[in-house]
Amino acid sequence: MPNNNNSSSTIIDNNNNNNNNNVLNNNNFESNYTIISDSKYQQYPLLKNDALDNNKNSENHAKTFTIGEETQEYNFPRWSIQNHIGKFHLLKSNDLLEQHLQALKQYEEEQANKSFIQKWIPGADFILQNCMKKDPSVHSENFVVDSSINNHSASINFGGNNDHQQHTTNIYYNNNNHNTTTINKNNEINNNLIINHEEQQLDTKNDDLYNPLVNPEPLEPKKEHLLGQLAATAICGNDITSSCLYVIGVCISYAGIWSPICLLFVSILLFLFRSIYAEVGSAITLNGASYTLLLNTTSKMTASLAACLTIISYVATAVVSGTSAIEYLKQIPGCENIPLIPGTIVLLGIFMILNLIGITESAAAAVFIFVTHILCLSILTVYGFLHISVVNQFDILVRNWNDMQSTFDAVGIAKAIFFGFGAAMLGVTGFESSANFIEQQKPGVFPKTLRNMWALVSFFNPILCFISLCALPMQTLTDPTQNASLLSLVGRVAAGKWLQILLSADAALVLSGGVLTAYVGIVGLIRQMALDRAFPSFFLKVNALRKTNHFIIITFFILCVSMVSILNGNIDSLAGVYTIAFLSVMMLFAMGDLLLKYKRSQLKRTKRAKKTVIIISIFGVLCALLSNILVNPEYLKYFAIYYSICAATVLIMFWRVKILKFIIYIVYSKLKDLKIGNFITKLLVKQAKEINAQSFIYFTKNDPISMLNKAILYVRDNELTDWLRIVHVFKTPKNEEEFLLKEQIIDRMRRDCQKLDEIYPRMRIDFIAIESENGFGPDVIRLIENRLGVRKNLMFISCPSHRFSHKVSDLGGLRIITNDFTYH
Repeated sequence: MPNNNNSSSTIIDNNNNNNNNNVLNNNNFESNYTIISDSKYQQYPLLKNDALDNNKNSENHAKTFTIGEETQEYNFPRWSIQNHIGKFHLLKSNDLLEQHLQALKQYEEEQANKSFIQKWIPGADFILQNCMKKDPSVHSENFVVDSSINNHSASINFGGNNDHQQHTTNIYYNNNNHNTTTINKNNEINNNLIINHEEQQLDTKNDDLYNPLVNPEPLEPKKEHLLGQLAATAICGNDITSSCLYVIGVCISYAGIWSPICLLFVSILLFLFRSIYAEVGSAITLNGASYTLLLNTTSKMTASLAACLTIISYVATAVVSGTSAIEYLKQIPGCENIPLIPGTIVLLGIFMILNLIGITESAAAAVFIFVTHILCLSILTVYGFLHISVVNQFDILVRNWNDMQSTFDAVGIAKAIFFGFGAAMLGVTGFESSANFIEQQKPGVFPKTLRNMWALVSFFNPILCFISLCALPMQTLTDPTQNASLLSLVGRVAAGKWLQILLSADAALVLSGGVLTAYVGIVGLIRQMALDRAFPSFFLKVNALRKTNHFIIITFFILCVSMVSILNGNIDSLAGVYTIAFLSVMMLFAMGDLLLKYKRSQLKRTKRAKKTVIIISIFGVLCALLSNILVNPEYLKYFAIYYSICAATVLIMFWRVKILKFIIYIVYSKLKDLKIGNFITKLLVKQAKEINAQSFIYFTKNDPISMLNKAILYVRDNELTDWLRIVHVFKTPKNEEEFLLKEQIIDRMRRDCQKLDEIYPRMRIDFIAIESENGFGPDVIRLIENRLGVRKNLMFISCPSHRFSHKVSDLGGLRIITNDFTYH
């Protein structure tokens, strides 16, 4: 294959300013797609000989409105269609790698040369760069280009904004002379021969391909210690095993003597969910549980609204765990007079401070708490059985049975079991937590954590419930002031004061750990949703000292305090809201698994759940959800209040451009003759442009134009952007036959992207073909992320088949958006 080391670029000009022989006039062509070609394209004659121009209409369109009999014309400031001209790039991964290493080296040197003020004072860089400039009209940016890279394409935005502000870019060459094309924003093009290779300046528009607005990072994946079976089980097991400390009293309040049966039904339902979670975990091994599952099987809005349920679940987790921890703490001598609501708020505040200073969960601490908690529950079980078999010889159980005989009819029993089953589902909260950190677990550990959690819940919850019915009278068991700390009372009856103190201390410790888990979980979820642009970006702000997301942590604390105050610390009301949120998440997860089978059937997986199992599971969760709503419809009102707050935030984020356009129309039509009106309009238009300026990437192997169109429709319907980059990564051809075949494929896909760019005039559609020695894989994705400045969560892919050489999790979180064409 021929190779030419001349680095001058062939360019298409819109304004017919031909100051160089290498400039092609767009009047010679008939299409609307911009091709940026250089000497490397000589390897691909089909691509070189079919240059395209960019004569999309860039005029501002006047829109006419008829109001009554008057016709008024408003020339709204619009985002120029010329900014939506697609580009074609043909690149080599080795060249991109060398450029990345140069940029990384320069970035590290800049960080090392920063002063103490720049490192530790927030906003110091902004002040030094903007407020101390001699000429604020000049914007300067630097990036490094290795002169040994002779085969790279220049990315130029032709016919850009009518902004004549000077924009200077400094390019540092290492050696050798280059022929360089200089292009200013007026499209005046001059070719100069660089004699001094030390440093030269180009008056050119900032290049969006080679100078991304992101800080370069090392491409090597960070080595992370993966969790084994014990540590992973401990982290999620602390949540689910701590639920028995408050669920038993709540369940007995509704089901009475039948509560152990209700807990056994819950165990059966949880057994069915094991296969559902295992299948999803083997197919999509990514953190995020239900949010990630629905994001890869449904629309982004559906996934985001479902994630709001998880947010409410985290809020309720922190509140219920904190309230129960204070109730158990009051059983310890010297702590009896702690007020419930202020004590809970103080506990929530303590963990807020811990999270603000960066103290989060530790696997070693989780293992210690887990082992201690299981040991305490085991001691209670042993002493409880000894007490009821030796001391009272089941006398209290018989008495409780007799007290319930008045309800021993078919309707009464069915009603007790139905409402008790709904309350007992609170005992499996935390089962979904293992899926939230599945990426940090060793291969094969996730199904084992599901098995271990199911075994612990199936053993301790019914057994301890039965011991409680044998140790305490029904009046005590159903007393709202006692059932929140029920197991400590059982321990006192079974073994004495020492066991009550031990169980109370253990309960306060493990439930406090549940509060910490809720903080850690909410930070991870909100961060991910903010990165996905489903929540405001200010949630991503970190404080300069501890690098923690203070806005997320403080907002979560405020929500928790409000829930404690509104519900007055009532454990039954809190548990009702908690259960509704948790059950909704579980039901959506099961529905997501059905969608996974239907829409992503070819995705590689090692576990499969039967459809009948999924349907039975959905029906069981639906019954439990209905039970909690019917037992007290007031719970649904409180749940709706908090859910509406989260959902409204998500909907505003999705509709914010439409909202801005409406405000622009109102302001411009009413205040267009005033300076303040023009100022506000320009400010709002700029904000709308910035929202839509984020580019997205869709990876394609050999998709037909129908699949590319499907991907564009998905992006247009789910994301706020007018810029999509279609990227094709291909292996370096080994022979002439492969070379010609690949040339034809790239040419066909480039033509398809050109057609799509014309079909969607207000959307810029780029096509980037990247030649890589190893083809498509995690290494190339990391390189593209750094060079193009697009995060992995903003990259999309069609559903890979079971023959695809990589797992979806290996790709770093690429979103699956289509299904009709597969990677092999």
